[in-house]
Amino acid sequence: MLEWLYGGARRHGRQLQLERPGLLVLRRQWRLLRERSGHLRLAARLHGPWCRLEYRHIFACNGGSWSVQTQCSNGCTVEPAGTPDQCTASCNALSLSAFIAKFTGVCTGYPGWSPSNQCTDLALQWVANLCLPVQLSGNAVNWAGERVQGFTWVQNGPGLVPSPGDLVIFGPVGMTCNDGVGSNGHVDICVSASAQSYQWQGFDQNWETDWNGACYPPQLVGHNWGECVIGWQHLTIPLP
Repeated sequence: MLEWLYGGARRHGRQLQLERPGLLVLRRQWRLLRERSGHLRLAARLHGPWCRLEYRHIFACNGGSWSVQTQCSNGCTVEPAGTPDQCTASCNALSLSAFIAKFTGVCTGYPGWSPSNQCTDLALQWVANLCLPVQLSGNAVNWAGERVQGFTWVQNGPGLVPSPGDLVIFGPVGMTCNDGVGSNGHVDICVSASAQSYQWQGFDQNWETDWNGACYPPQLVGHNWGECVIGWQHLTIPLP
């Protein structure tokens, strides 16, 4: 059953005011659960347990367990069972191509990190651009295997390649290759890669090419799988 609710739903002679007019409710049944401290709660069910919708905070989720949806321009977060999913906050993130255009050739630091103009500075600017919390710490090589919000660690292996937006970690740790990367490692942002190609492209700062008098500025760099790639932090949210 499909039902449009224009600004509210009436039950037992009371008007339930919803923040967004035109809320589309796909439901088999719904009920008003309770009123407490002036807050009304609405529950709706399609195939599964009751899901509660807090008055003045209309949550939405694209999963099958929710039958009440609102427009969430950035999708919705996935909260623990029994907790309403919430619309992901809008942060006006730049797309990867716009991010590259903005930072190419510009010596880039990140607040609180020293020294400046390192590979990690550019990578953290990308993380912050995505409105993700900056939880990575230490030198680039220390990012290998870290568990941080918005990413999942992938160890380099046959047939595996990073996706655009992933943070690729280089380093000689336990590796026999030699790409000139020191013990602190290196990180870049994957731009493109294919399992059918030995070559791939990243967006790097401090790759030690094209010194401009102050830094090795952010630039597109052609890489290959002969370099010491330990793995990558794979982005688990959609690219803007």
